[in-house]
Amino acid sequence: MLLSAGKGRRLYPLTHLRAKAALPVLNIPLIQYALHYLRGFSIGDVVINLHHLPHSIKEAVSKGGMEVHYSWEEELMGTAGGLKKAEEFLSGDDSLVINSDILTDYDLRELISFHQQHKALATMVLCPNRNPARFTPIEVSPEGKILRIGYQAEGESAGSNLPYMFTGIQMLSPEFFRFIPQGCYFELARDVYRPLLQQEVPLYGLIMESFWCELGTPREYLEANLLLLKGDAIARGLWSRVAPLGKTIPQLCGAPPPLLGEGVTLQKNAQFEGGVVIGDGSVIGQNCRIKNSLLWEDCSVGEGSHLEVSIVTAGVKLPPESLVRNRIVVAQRRGIDLQKGEPMGENLAFPF
Repeated sequence: MLLSAGKGRRLYPLTHLRAKAALPVLNIPLIQYALHYLRGFSIGDVVINLHHLPHSIKEAVSKGGMEVHYSWEEELMGTAGGLKKAEEFLSGDDSLVINSDILTDYDLRELISFHQQHKALATMVLCPNRNPARFTPIEVSPEGKILRIGYQAEGESAGSNLPYMFTGIQMLSPEFFRFIPQGCYFELARDVYRPLLQQEVPLYGLIMESFWCELGTPREYLEANLLLLKGDAIARGLWSRVAPLGKTIPQLCGAPPPLLGEGVTLQKNAQFEGGVVIGDGSVIGQNCRIKNSLLWEDCSVGEGSHLEVSIVTAGVKLPPESLVRNRIVVAQRRGIDLQKGEPMGENLAFPF
């Protein structure tokens, strides 16, 4: 199961336009990376839960030629409640559950083998906690048993030595579902895992040493695009597995050339620095300078504009001589919070 129902509030205003799982990563919807990742391990039965902007996820999935089931949530059910609602698709065998906003090359065969050998109720894949103030810290024994999830002792803080965090990859036995009530909002860590630990039910954690990144904020989202564009062989490999036939990232010394979508027009003296991704049908005016930025499809950048460390979303038309630095630019549309943005031509610009 791919968990995709959340509203992605930390990614606003990007997730006002599309669901998080439908955001483009090197011009390919994020959820396509997850689907091809699963396909690489011969996993063919996939269910995706939907709530926020479901049409954008369905459209993204349709481009990959893979049949999936959908579990519609009229109201958000939480990570555990969403699992329970999709139980009919998952019952009868061990279930692999993955957050749809991560990129990884972790070998799932290691998780499957560990989970089955330990006859585990649940096995969480963990990695070193790079930001204890943000990611829920987890303590695990040398044998792999989860000891604690989150800070529980009085006075305990982010400086405490709980070294691991959850990657968003987990495997659950069929019996796990009986610990989730039917038809109500329920969270895995808070409402299932932590109570089970208090009852001394054995849960397991498996430490990964693979490439992993989460696209939880606009800056992380931009950095993930740049990492795959100019990163190491592992990061490049993730993109090459889902890229259309014949699409490659040129392997050159120094900064890579821009990654261009279909039908992109580059006018005279357009300059690119660092990493640049430009979506299908976009037009870059003459004498423009773009550095470490991501443009979605059908953008138009007026001549003499300068973009740096920015995200320009679909359909934006930037006037000539625009200066865009550390900004997210969106075309004005119904429902967007005008007070959080600043006018930029006919668009709104939001700071990171």
